[in-house]
Amino acid sequence: MQEDIFAQTNQSFVDALNSLIQEPNLEAERKVYITLADASFLLPVIVENFTPQEQLGERVVSVEQGEPMQVAQFNDESGQKLYPAFTSFAQIEKWGIDLAEQNIHLVRMNMEMFAKMLEVHTDISGIVINPFQQNLILTAPQFKRFNEIQSEEFNRDKLITPMTKMMDQLQHRPTQELEEQIYRAFKHVRFLMPTYIDNSQDIVAVTDDKIATVLPNTPLRIMPLENEEGQKVFPAFTDLYEVKYAGLDLSQDDFYLVEMTLEDFERLIEINPEISGFAINPFTHNVVIGQPQFLHYHQLEDETATDARIDQESHHQEAAMPVSDDVIADLPQESLHHVDDQVQTSAAQDEDDQEEFDEQERLINYSEQRPLDLAKIEEEEYHVFNNVDNRELEQALAKEMTDLPAIIKAYLLRKVYDNKQRYLVIVDKERDGKSVFGDLREAAFPFLQYEDQIEFMSYNEEEAKQLVADVTPFYEKTKKKGLFGFLKK
Repeated sequence: MQEDIFAQTNQSFVDALNSLIQEPNLEAERKVYITLADASFLLPVIVENFTPQEQLGERVVSVEQGEPMQVAQFNDESGQKLYPAFTSFAQIEKWGIDLAEQNIHLVRMNMEMFAKMLEVHTDISGIVINPFQQNLILTAPQFKRFNEIQSEEFNRDKLITPMTKMMDQLQHRPTQELEEQIYRAFKHVRFLMPTYIDNSQDIVAVTDDKIATVLPNTPLRIMPLENEEGQKVFPAFTDLYEVKYAGLDLSQDDFYLVEMTLEDFERLIEINPEISGFAINPFTHNVVIGQPQFLHYHQLEDETATDARIDQESHHQEAAMPVSDDVIADLPQESLHHVDDQVQTSAAQDEDDQEEFDEQERLINYSEQRPLDLAKIEEEEYHVFNNVDNRELEQALAKEMTDLPAIIKAYLLRKVYDNKQRYLVIVDKERDGKSVFGDLREAAFPFLQYEDQIEFMSYNEEEAKQLVADVTPFYEKTKKKGLFGFLKK
């Protein structure tokens, strides 16, 4: 049996059409109009001169433009004449007639071809798609709406904002770097929120697209959306294209769009405890921002402010740079409240440690091993190896990392210089505003010998990425969705 090419071509359109029938709404209707552009239909005709198109299916033909032919016509309940348009041979079989016996052939058609036919044959009101099943009738108003939506889709790249483009990328090619970029962009984004404004005197100005500027403390009636779990969220759109895609009817006198920042939504949600967040472009991207995302946003804001303050201070003083989290985390736990003293005596302490290491028996004969990489530390060369044999230490660190959601993966190496060695742990973690190295040091302590030391390094450092380029992590989370729910590993 020959494969039905038309059924395959029209699958997206048929799925959209069935969704519209099962749950009629403006979003589903728009999806039908969008998929119509790629649909290919079968039109029954009687024609004398034709060219067989057997590769498309039995009795499918092509005809020259202007060739006289009789076209099948159907009538609806009101008496309108309509051209039938079938999406597959299975739909034609529902007609229940013998095409060969009636000398009927089939011509391949699309929406543009139907529109041209209707311009010529003004006595025909439109088309009916799959008249014996879905029975979708398209007349002049539907053709006009089809053309409007196609124009909007064609110009989508001109209509959408940078935030919409990032949402597209997040949906199709999510990365942690993109998530961070989106968080930092939130500070400058103005979302469009549909709302009812009962008192027109609260409106200061309004655009042709019904984007309203309102007075402070203006009462807004917002219709929240609800998911299957019963959670309610406020809708938020990144641009007018997304508003149109959602099919919002802004023609109502008291229905407007107001611009909202992420902080505006956060304050709105605080006074409406039944609302769990807001959904960005709920009918396309549906990225929900709730408490975890608000928290992460503010942590990044705090980090940015801290970085800016440190940069500013560095230009006005010649004193030593403030001790970083990494440095503090690498100090003995009991010395954390004496950071200044520890920094001043660190050089002398390092010399004592090195002498002590010289007196200890080496755990591993590193002289016969080949280093993974070579780097510099205070003008001294050091080597890093990946032949660590301390399973208990790995297990202890892995157990601790399981309880630290920010950690993605970690590597355990040996760092050797001047015949001294220590464990080197390279940690890949999300930026959550919290150092984890102190917790990891405590977890590792019971599994270190007296002469052992352990050092931590962030995977974000370029040197760290080079060191572990060909190394398998001893710990890695099996699944990571990310704060937006898209990332998977």
